[in-house]
Amino acid sequence: MSQASARHLLVDTEEQCLALKAEIEAGKDFAEVAKEHSNCPSNAQGGDLGS
Repeated sequence: MSQASARHLLVDTEEQCLALKAEIEAGKDFAEVAKEHSNCPSNAQGGDLGS
């Protein structure tokens, strides 16, 4: 059986979203960005939503 996992981050503005997207595309670790900037309670787990 195949398995997938998902991460996300939640921010207040599109501007903030685009700035963080650029950081991730430049090589910054998604989980670290989520821990630092996400408004979702999953931020403590790097935005991890589970498998």
